[in-house]
Amino acid sequence: MRYAVSSLAQAPQGLNHATAVHGAQPMQIALRIHLLLAWPLLLPGATVVVTFSMRELAASILLQPPGMQDISPYGFEQFEQGNANTGTAMVVAGVLSTALLLGAARAIFLKKPGVGSGGM
Repeated sequence: MRYAVSSLAQAPQGLNHATAVHGAQPMQIALRIHLLLAWPLLLPGATVVVTFSMRELAASILLQPPGMQDISPYGFEQFEQGNANTGTAMVVAGVLSTALLLGAARAIFLKKPGVGSGGM
């Protein structure tokens, strides 16, 4: 993520100004300029996130109560049994659902007055 942010910071500001002058909406600028510039660095970053999340699966397997099965051990078992497609789908679903929940929590947290303002 840091690489993507730094690459976007190094992008010429003329791109933003040119698209704004020609009437592009902010969403069009984000999708057609920023996403295309950041895409080559977001894909390896996603690979690193999935790799680190596989490392964290061991903790959830060790802490899992008997008779319960959550998404992490199930995905890990699918990889062990040779069902890479099912395992990958479960891991991606877990990472995306976690990211969405954290994003929603952050949005709710930042909407509270006086919270996250960073003022000193």
